[in-house]
Amino acid sequence: MVILQDNAYGMIRWKQAADGYPDFGMTFGNPDFVAYAKSYGINGSRVDSAEGLVPTLEAAFAAGGVQLIAAGQPWCGLVGQPQATAPAIDRNRARSPALR
Repeated sequence: MVILQDNAYGMIRWKQAADGYPDFGMTFGNPDFVAYAKSYGINGSRVDSAEGLVPTLEAAFAAGGVQLIAAGQPWCGLVGQPQATAPAIDRNRARSPALR
């Protein structure tokens, strides 16, 4: 299992921004997912860079069993900053008449 940590209710935050609502109460601190997984007897790993993702995934597959990988903010550089919602909203509105 890979968890993309954004320290927020990212999708709800994005939808609120798309509808013009202010950003209120959508950011918070995530728990330590690796420690949480280990408390249940699950192997947990953390990755904080794009370069570290493949070796971490390979090690998880090699170990077998249930594995949890927590990808840090902003998702190890794998995607753009989740906070940069306005440009994405504008692009999607331009592509879809239903969002105008």
